[in-house]
Amino acid sequence: EFHEVRRQHGIRLAELSRTLGQARDEARELDLRRSELAAVRNQVASRLASLESSRKNTGARLVDLREREAALERLVGVLASKDRFTGQDDIRGYRGALPWPVPGSVVQNFGRHKDPKYSTYTVCNGLRFAAPSSAPVTAVFPGVVAYAQHFKGYGNMVVLDHGNDVYSLVAGLGTIHVRVNQRVTMGMRLGLASPPTEDGNVYLEFRVGQKPDDPKRWLQLKGG
Repeated sequence: EFHEVRRQHGIRLAELSRTLGQARDEARELDLRRSELAAVRNQVASRLASLESSRKNTGARLVDLREREAALERLVGVLASKDRFTGQDDIRGYRGALPWPVPGSVVQNFGRHKDPKYSTYTVCNGLRFAAPSSAPVTAVFPGVVAYAQHFKGYGNMVVLDHGNDVYSLVAGLGTIHVRVNQRVTMGMRLGLASPPTEDGNVYLEFRVGQKPDDPKRWLQLKGG
């Protein structure tokens, strides 16, 4: 009887040991799942924070673009209110034959564009060039310098009044070589290009009746 009791006791101890082992295994598995869940939660929280930051940056960027465009439109309106003798030739008769203002490639065209970085749409009112650093930036047609200094959001900028309510502007200049009210000829150097950037370093815009017009309608088909 004594041996039977010992045997039964041994069986119970073995069963208890197995139960404790299973419990420890289940506890370790539970801890592992909790750690995995915590990691997933952290990843989700980090992604949400990144998306929120991107959303705020996108919103701020779009607001900044709209403010820059509105400021430029106000400036052109002020410049257009002044009378200047720009010469006898009508620039509209040379549409499609004007020289390109700077050597280099076009990196952004006129019109609406999707920004892959922010998944938003923006509007470019001109052409953006990737020009060599310090490349000469020249006048596309004779005219009078209406503006020649730094302009917030555009950098160093020159605006030319070509007469007949047509203006051209070049921005992103490293240096400016003309002054306000100076008469310029076609091909005359207005300044030098700034150092290259990812989005292009020189900007060209045409304004007709103070509204943006596609520069490629005015420039020669080959060039630039």
